[in-house]
Amino acid sequence: MDAEWNEEMANALTPPGGKIRMDTFNGRWKGVIRIAPAPWLTVSRSWGKYGGHRECIKLVLQEMWKYASALGVPCTVAGLGH
Repeated sequence: MDAEWNEEMANALTPPGGKIRMDTFNGRWKGVIRIAPAPWLTVSRSWGKYGGHRECIKLVLQEMWKYASALGVPCTVAGLGH
């Protein structure tokens, strides 16, 4: 795993109501988010296909922040906002 990334660091960058975890069985980073009353969003990316852990986490966070922004939650992480 990229030495500078772990679940704790990735979760510090999620929108409110979001969580990221590493799925080692399937080789993916998975994110889930729920901002009531909207439905859950689940997104995952394979680190083999998308170039490693750092890139997967970035892609998952981008999708989560895109969803949160559409629901009126402004992005607080530089470089991830839409």
